[in-house]
Amino acid sequence: GKSALKIAALVMIDLDGLKHVNDTYGHEYGDKYIQSAADVFMESVPVGTVVSRPGGDEFYILFYGYQSKVEVEQKIYQLQQDIKKQQIILPGGKPFPLHLSAGVAWYPEDTTDTTEFMQYADFAMYQIKHTVKNRFGYFDKEAYRTSQEQYNEEKD
Repeated sequence: GKSALKIAALVMIDLDGLKHVNDTYGHEYGDKYIQSAADVFMESVPVGTVVSRPGGDEFYILFYGYQSKVEVEQKIYQLQQDIKKQQIILPGGKPFPLHLSAGVAWYPEDTTDTTEFMQYADFAMYQIKHTVKNRFGYFDKEAYRTSQEQYNEEKD
């Protein structure tokens, strides 16, 4: 049940570099790039953390069952450090590091609703992807509210 989540963070990840690798070096290297991302995610996070790949260049990582946000933040920080060290070797021996944009939402602080939890992490990731890129960003309720208002105005 939900109580098992205790304090949780959902990290949504988009591999910014994948299109470049696929377009420039072909899908074989694109696959290596995805594999290297999956490897570092699996190796970096504690046992019991859920890592999934819903499609193409997207990954979800769910840290759950923690007593405090600080504990989770330490795990996320470790993940960021490990990602920085990860790379694939392109033709000609050129190293290519992982480039990714990630959004983080908190349970129960941001929401206790599962659908919202995913939307919020997705929104945080989208904001990073369309501004600074190659970073982790935390969900910002104010920015979300503003964007929803803009979105609804554009629809009307």
